[in-house]
Amino acid sequence: MGSLLDQLLFNKKGGLKMSHFITFVLVPKNIGGEEEILGEVSRLLEPYNENKEVEPYLTKCHCVNFKVTVESRERVEKEMPIQHFRDEFRLIVDKNFPSRTPFDEEV
Repeated sequence: MGSLLDQLLFNKKGGLKMSHFITFVLVPKNIGGEEEILGEVSRLLEPYNENKEVEPYLTKCHCVNFKVTVESRERVEKEMPIQHFRDEFRLIVDKNFPSRTPFDEEV
C-alpha cells in the first residue's frame, strides 16, 4: 500500500491527490495507527476538497472576495496579531521536532 506519506500525497494511479498545494495537518497525539491518522487527515481536509460539488456563487467578482479577505484579516489582526500564531506554531514545531532546521536558518 505504500508509506503513509505516499498514501496522503498520491492517488491510486500515482498522481498527486491535490494539484494546487501540499500542506501539513496536525492531528491529536491520541490518534492510533496509520488508518486512523489517514481517516482524521481526510476528515480535516474534506472542506477544502477541490472536487467538492457546491452551489454556484452569487457573484463571480474576485474583488468582492478579496475585500472580504482583507477585512477579515484586519479584524483578526486587531484581536490577535498573526505574529502570535506564528510564534505559537514555532513553539509547537520546536517542541515536537527538535532535530529539524530552525525557521530562521537558511537551508
